[in-house]
Amino acid sequence: MVDCWWPRSVGALVAWFGILGYVFFGSSEQIDKNRTALTALCAQRDDLDARIASTRRLLQEHPRGAIFGIPRQLIVDGLRQSERTRRNLGILEC
Repeated sequence: MVDCWWPRSVGALVAWFGILGYVFFGSSEQIDKNRTALTALCAQRDDLDARIASTRRLLQEHPRGAIFGIPRQLIVDGLRQSERTRRNLGILEC
């Protein structure tokens, strides 16, 4: 009996194209998910910029005591947390 080489080659070629297709289309879906996540994180960063600026303004306008019944230290702690989060999001390329 003669061993035929072409069925194995065709099978290997089909498997290779299958793997390439899976990698290409699978990675395309992951790229879309990454873009969506980046968009959300960039929006969060922009929101933090606005909140930090408005909180600083509020603290300057009310330099003493409680602000609208909220202890000043609580507002300062929230500002620090927002600034920390903003620094962490600073590595993003939006």
